[in-house]
Amino acid sequence: MDYLGFANSWIMWVAVIPAIVLTVVQAGIFTKRAFSVGKEIGITNEQFKRAIISAAAASIGPAIVVATGCVTLIVAIGGPMSWMRLAYIGSVAYELITAQLAATSAGATLGAEGMNMNVFCTCVWVMTLACLGWILVTAFFTDKMDKLENFVAKGNPARMAVFTTGACLGAYGYLATNQCLSSASIPAGFIALIAAGIIQAFMTLYGRRKNIKWMSVWGLTFAMFGGLIAAALYLFL
Repeated sequence: MDYLGFANSWIMWVAVIPAIVLTVVQAGIFTKRAFSVGKEIGITNEQFKRAIISAAAASIGPAIVVATGCVTLIVAIGGPMSWMRLAYIGSVAYELITAQLAATSAGATLGAEGMNMNVFCTCVWVMTLACLGWILVTAFFTDKMDKLENFVAKGNPARMAVFTTGACLGAYGYLATNQCLSSASIPAGFIALIAAGIIQAFMTLYGRRKNIKWMSVWGLTFAMFGGLIAAALYLFL
C-alpha cells in the first residue's frame, strides 16, 4: 500500500480522534475555570465579552496561516496526522520543519522522492516526540512560576512589569527578525515586519486616543494582512 493511502485511511482517522477529543475537553475545562475564577476576582460579563471578541478577531490571521500551511502538511503526511498535530501544537512551521528533517535523515524528500511507509512512520514519531520538551517543562514547572516571579521582582510589581516587557520584546523581536532572515526574500520580510508594526501601532494608539474599541480588537488582524500585502507589492510590482 502506498504510504499516503495508509496515512489517509479510516484507521488513522479513528486513531487521532481521542487526541482531538482530549484537546476539546481541555479547552472546555480551561474556559470554564477562566469564567469561574474571573467571577471571583470581579471580572464583569462585559469584560468577558470584550475579551472573547478580541481573542476571536486576533485568531483570524493565524488561523488562515495555519489552514494554508496545513495543505502542504496534508499532501506530505495525510489529513489525520495533520489534523492531530495542528490541534495539539498549532505551529505549521514546526511541523513542516520537523517532518522535513525526519524525512531527510531517512534519505527521502518530504512528500516526494523516497517517501514510503517507513519514512512516514519516522516523520510521525519525530514530530510527536520532538515537542515533548516544552510540554514536560510546562507540566512540571508552571506551578513554580510564582516563586520565580517573587525571586526576580523582589516583591516589586513595577520591576516585574519591566522584566515581562523586556522578555516579550526580546522573544518577539527574535522571532520576527529570524523569520525575516530565513525568508526567500529578506527585504520583503523586513518590509512586511515594518508595515505590520506601523499598522499595529496606528490601530492601537489611534483607537485608544479616540476610544474606538474595534480598532484595538482588530489591530493584529489588520497588521498581519497589511504586512502580507506590503511584501506582495514589493515582490510583484
